Amino acid sequence: MADDIIVEQPVVVEPTVSEQIAEQMAFSLGKAAIPSAVVEPTVITEPVVVVPPTFEIVKERFGYQNPEDAVKEIEELRALKANPPKAEIKFENEASKKLYEAWTSGDPAKQKEVKAYLLPPKMQRK
Repeated sequence: MADDIIVEQPVVVEPTVSEQIAEQMAFSLGKAAIPSAVVEPTVITEPVVVVPPTFEIVKERFGYQNPEDAVKEIEELRALKANPPKAEIKFENEASKKLYEAWTSGDPAKQKEVKAYLLPPKMQRK
C-alpha cells in the first residue's frame, strides 16, 4: 500500500545473567580486563509498519465527505467564536427601547428614573 510507512525500531538484546556472571568471575580471578561500567546492549533493527488512520472514522462519526469539508467547518466555527454576532433585540415601541437602554446603561440615575416610571409610588424606595 502506498500509504504504509516503514519505521525501523531498534530491538535491544541485553546480555544474559550467565554472561555477566562469567565476565565478573573472570575479572575477580584476574583473567579478564576490568568490565566496563555500562554494558553496551546489542541492537538488532526490525522494520515496523505504521499505518496512518484513514478519514473513514471521521466520515462515519461526523458525516464529513472529505477532509476539506471538515477543515472548512472548523475554520468557520473558530471565526464565529472569535467574533460572535451581537444579539438583536426587537422592541414593540420606542418607549420600551429607551427604558431598556436606560436600565442596561449601568448609570444609577437612569436606573432610578426607570424604577420611578415602572413602579407605583407606594413600592418605590426613598
